[in-house]
Amino acid sequence: MWRNQAFLGIAVLGMGIAPAWAGDEVATVNGQPISKAAFGQALAGVPPQMQDHMATLEGREALLDDLVTQEVLVQEGRRVGIEKDAAVKSRLEEARRQIVVQSLLQKIVETDVTDEKLKAYYESHKDEFRQVRASHIVVETEDQAKDAKKRAVGGADFAELAKEVSTDPSAKENGGDLGFFRKDQMVKPFADQAFAMKVDEISDPVKTEFGYHIIKVAEIKDAESLDALDPQSLNGIKRSVLGKRVDELKGRAKIVTHKERLLP
Repeated sequence: MWRNQAFLGIAVLGMGIAPAWAGDEVATVNGQPISKAAFGQALAGVPPQMQDHMATLEGREALLDDLVTQEVLVQEGRRVGIEKDAAVKSRLEEARRQIVVQSLLQKIVETDVTDEKLKAYYESHKDEFRQVRASHIVVETEDQAKDAKKRAVGGADFAELAKEVSTDPSAKENGGDLGFFRKDQMVKPFADQAFAMKVDEISDPVKTEFGYHIIKVAEIKDAESLDALDPQSLNGIKRSVLGKRVDELKGRAKIVTHKERLLP
């Protein structure tokens, strides 16, 4: 058993050993150099929780041992012809395809997902970034939902009613208050209804996978400026712009599908 399996494969699996200039290598295995640059790449790939250990000589020696171990195994695999095995060849080809795809997507992000395109996408989809604060009551049947609405419209306190009849466990604590949310953060039937309502309006029953909901909107917040968005929302816009570019590529491709062959 290797002396430190915790590091093996963390940062080195699938990574080639970069060429080394004379005197630059940090190790050689049967004459094959492991360059300082390759060691640096492996070091950069170590998870954050292990970086402190990588600052020590012991940690770096363990990582170097993993690189040496990998090179020994690669050389032995080539000696016995493992790369000629059909299953291995298939996995290598799949890995190659994934590397090509990921590298291309990264290039598209760097060259095509510009600030101008992000701003244009955001301005044309700004409605999707409005936020609604709403409360809900969820019950098992439509009749129960209709009864809940009748009581709410008749003057019953919505929060107290939610605590009494809602099957949402959190309703006992928050009276059904969901806080602010964007349209993409809720299941579609619920979101479609909530974002079509006015403040203080109470909805008819809305069926989702969780049951039948009665929704009451408390507040509507317009979309913020692009600069004010949180990182998660900004990344979502970047994914949308990237997806649009991918769709353009698919649109130019000649694609023939045989969906009738998908099932036995």
